[in-house]
Amino acid sequence: RIAVGGNGSFNSDKELKIYKLQEELTELHRTKGEHAQKIIQLTIDLKAKDDLILQKDLIIRENQNQMDSVLSENGRLNSLIADLDAANQAIKDEHQALQMLCNSTEEKYKNLQFEYQELVQRCMHQKALEADLLNMQNEVLASRRQQKLQQELIDAANEPIFLPPVSLSPENGKRSSSYSSLGMICLTSVPDRPTQSTECHEGEVMTVRFSPSGKYFVTGGSDRKVKIWEIDGRGAFKELATLTGCRQSVTCTRFDLLEKLILASSNDNACWIWSINDLRLRHTLTGHSNKVMTAKFLGTDSSKIASGSYDRTIKVWDLRSKVCTKTIFAGSSCNDLVTSDIAGTTIISGHFDKKIRFWDIRCDQNSNEIQLQGKVASLDLSQDMNYLLACTRDDSLKLIDLRRNQIVSTYRTDGFKVAFDYTRACFSPDAQYALCGSHDNNIYVWNTRTNQLDKVLKEHKSAVIATAWHPHGSSILSSDKNKHVILWNDF
Repeated sequence: RIAVGGNGSFNSDKELKIYKLQEELTELHRTKGEHAQKIIQLTIDLKAKDDLILQKDLIIRENQNQMDSVLSENGRLNSLIADLDAANQAIKDEHQALQMLCNSTEEKYKNLQFEYQELVQRCMHQKALEADLLNMQNEVLASRRQQKLQQELIDAANEPIFLPPVSLSPENGKRSSSYSSLGMICLTSVPDRPTQSTECHEGEVMTVRFSPSGKYFVTGGSDRKVKIWEIDGRGAFKELATLTGCRQSVTCTRFDLLEKLILASSNDNACWIWSINDLRLRHTLTGHSNKVMTAKFLGTDSSKIASGSYDRTIKVWDLRSKVCTKTIFAGSSCNDLVTSDIAGTTIISGHFDKKIRFWDIRCDQNSNEIQLQGKVASLDLSQDMNYLLACTRDDSLKLIDLRRNQIVSTYRTDGFKVAFDYTRACFSPDAQYALCGSHDNNIYVWNTRTNQLDKVLKEHKSAVIATAWHPHGSSILSSDKNKHVILWNDF
């Protein structure tokens, strides 16, 4: 029993140990499981950390690349700044040199301006002396002419004159009589028979003008040409010559009093003068900054010219010195001008702002102006210089008495419409009639004595631009937009 008892105690101890060892093993398994779980979690965390490290490395590389790029750009900008600093310094040095040059130039300019003012004063004084001398010469010449004319009139009055007993009735279209400013009988009728119609230019015919003798006339067109024509005694005309040189449309043409020169104004901002004998271009007057719409010889002096332009100035030219001697700032575009005295010292101009202005070129002053209701397209002066005819864009003609400085008659009628800003109206030689072309292809003729519409001439196929009356009253010229010129006669 002692042995048995001894084995039983031993087994019990072993069982106890086994139990404890099992508990320890269980605890170890539990601990091992927890450690395994921790290892898994740590592995997951480690992988996450590795991924994060990779991302950080990528960001670091990108930032490094950006930093390298920024450093490179910074180096480039530093180099550019250095270049700009050098250029800025060079500009500062140049500016300083230019400032010194400017100061020196300003000082020279002040000195030249002072000298210029002195020269202008001396020149103005000299011109005033020359003008006074010219006025004296003109007065002497006019006095001699007046004395000669009076003597001729006295001699003519002593001669018997017999007129045939014919009835002269303006109502039936025959000749009517009136007294001109020279005291001689001037017979004027309204030529109403078109004796020749010719295509004279390659574009619209913008101007027609008789010579003082009436033997020739001149035309100008949008084809930049000026043409001279001769009239025969049978109511026909033929071309004599073509004058070239103008670079744009011809707006106005004139003969001088002696029929030695032809003057033309043009849209090329210039005036052109040819000699008739050899058909050579003699002068080109440039100085206007816009279209030159009109030009005229001043008085009886073929060496003085006045021109009006869209640049709102009127210029006076001296052909002997080939310079502009005076510029009048009119304040509005000038469409036409005339001179109201023999000496050519008074200019009457028609303007875009509906005003007629009077200028004394000796003192460069606007002595008077007349307000109208429409833009002034053209002006014409009667031979006695007492009446002014104004064509305006309100589709009317105005008859102005220059002695009273007021409008005495207005001519308008149904169908009459001024077609262009450069439509040219005109008087008959004795100022008994006024005529103008219209947009409806007709020419309207008014009697200035009765203030009634006298006739309507119908032959043109397009709007009529310009008209001119023969100095002897025997014929009329008219031009239109469709290249044609028509000669009208009363036989």
